[in-house]
Amino acid sequence: MVRRDLRTFHLGRILRAKKLPHHFKRPAGFEVNESLLDSIGVFAGSAPEGIVLRFSGWAATVAAERTWHSSQSIRTRDDETVELKLKVAVNPEFERWLWSWGDVVEVVSPVMLRDRIRAAHQRAAVRNR
Repeated sequence: MVRRDLRTFHLGRILRAKKLPHHFKRPAGFEVNESLLDSIGVFAGSAPEGIVLRFSGWAATVAAERTWHSSQSIRTRDDETVELKLKVAVNPEFERWLWSWGDVVEVVSPVMLRDRIRAAHQRAAVRNR
């Protein structure tokens, strides 16, 4: 079955490749850089949202020394935490990136994202007690 929608593939998961008789035709007006403009990573998401994150400890240093997204602004606070503001699409890849920081990141806003990250950490705590 030939799929008609655009897909993102992880090259490491392709076990066998073979040349097929048909060719991929990029949709008119599609530009990969434009489609990923609001993403951190390779997955597009919904409309970009304003995100505010607060990093502490070792993560404050790491977060401040990197460019995560072109929309970001970083502010070092008096309490030695770092506040990172972004306007990005929230998708599973972005949420996994947040989970990877563990307890050294606080999702300040939006509240809906904060609640989803909290719930994910609570489920993990129950599984790993």
